[in-house]
Amino acid sequence: MTSVHGAGQGPVRWGMLTVISLGIIALTLNWFDVAAAFPLIGAEFKVGLGPLSYLISLYIVGYGLSHIPGGMLATAIGMKKTLVLGLLVQGLAGIMSGLSYSYAELAFFRVVSGIGGSVFIAVGTAAVVVWFRDKDVTLALGITGGAVFSAPWFAGQVKHGQIHRFKGRAR
Repeated sequence: MTSVHGAGQGPVRWGMLTVISLGIIALTLNWFDVAAAFPLIGAEFKVGLGPLSYLISLYIVGYGLSHIPGGMLATAIGMKKTLVLGLLVQGLAGIMSGLSYSYAELAFFRVVSGIGGSVFIAVGTAAVVVWFRDKDVTLALGITGGAVFSAPWFAGQVKHGQIHRFKGRAR
């Protein structure tokens, strides 16, 4: 198994868990964030709901095609480098998606972003299992799993003002 020097000991592994969890949050939000911009994207590129929906599917295509190559890459260059590469590709492709000047360009960057997310996630769970042992591994996996599902819920609550109402401040 590939390991990262020092990552299985002390606070370094918890720092890496934080990076992985934040990366998973970014992946989850990047997967679906485009839907909120459908009206703007549709107007900008003069496309309807069908092509707009493909933007989510295209992310999934890139994501689905790259799990095995992501694992192979980790075997070749190591977990840490693969994690960083996946995060960089996903992040830069996400930025380029927002700067796209055409639907085709946006679609291309959605696929590339999915590839980066897949390369990252292909190694993220394995890294957690390698870096954590015994009862700590279940806590660490619970944290990363919680990151996947909690972030979109929280973002939706903020968007719809639920957090403000919860705090007693009506909008």
